[in-house]
Amino acid sequence: MAMIRFFIDEWRRLWHDGHDKPERPDAARLRHKLWRKEVGVGVILIGAAVMFIELFRGLSGIAG
Repeated sequence: MAMIRFFIDEWRRLWHDGHDKPERPDAARLRHKLWRKEVGVGVILIGAAVMFIELFRGLSGIAG
């Protein structure tokens, strides 16, 4: 649970840093970093979904 809270806090900080003051010299870099983080989370979620599907397939093979 702490990792999820850490991710959400970091995501909020990156979003606000990159969008609240677009004139900052590093605002584009922060928005790009946020975009990479969102893509990374999407890949992790897809991997977790595949893992659970394979787990359920294995368990159904044992039970069935």
